[in-house]
Amino acid sequence: MTDVPSPPVERGRRTPARTVGVVTALLLLGAYGRSAGWHPLDPFASVAARQPLANVVWDGDSHSAPGFGTTTPDVTVDGLQGEVLLRNQAVGGSTVDMVAQRAPAFDGKLLTVPGMQNVAVVWVAANDLGEGDDPAARHDALRTYYEERRARGWKVVALSVLPRSYPLDVPGFEQRRQRFNDLMRAHWQEYADVFVDLGAHPQLGRPGAQDDPALYGQDRTHMLDAGREIVAAEVRTGLATLGLR
Repeated sequence: MTDVPSPPVERGRRTPARTVGVVTALLLLGAYGRSAGWHPLDPFASVAARQPLANVVWDGDSHSAPGFGTTTPDVTVDGLQGEVLLRNQAVGGSTVDMVAQRAPAFDGKLLTVPGMQNVAVVWVAANDLGEGDDPAARHDALRTYYEERRARGWKVVALSVLPRSYPLDVPGFEQRRQRFNDLMRAHWQEYADVFVDLGAHPQLGRPGAQDDPALYGQDRTHMLDAGREIVAAEVRTGLATLGLR
């Protein structure tokens, strides 16, 4: 593996800050079969005034996993106004194949509640490219993974790859990254509902951005809080197209 492993974290988070017990209560109170606008926090409010509950499950590598400060998934959801259940099963060091192996656990988190969107945010492939893998082959593998999640009922959020200078990477990472990201830009609409093109971000995604000490750590691979804030803002912009704000 080409970055530091870390254990997956699965927990509930709601914004505004409320306990995830409300989600449990929704299930226990028999929300199934009620109108899509029914809301356990305010069942008498007008339908137009309510926002749907969202079930967001995140997977990926160390850019998303615990171990490098507040996680990017947490920062993303903390900035939303609506009510969100977040579960993060990202693990440091992950490749596309490793994420695919976790697919049964991922799909096991899908919820069938009226008015609730199931959103899969999966950000992976940097380690594959760091190991020298062919960008087209890795793109095809990730496409298959995304297609399978959509077929199971997920709204898929795909993210492109950021620059890095990891000392164990096979030479040529930047060229492979550019090719991989170009493939995502050309084909994302075939397998995803939202594409967050972090690789094209003028601050975070430009070649050499990893040398900016305000955004990246000393390893020139993992982001600091300022970098995570940028990613979170970009993902929230993408989530807004699904009606999540």
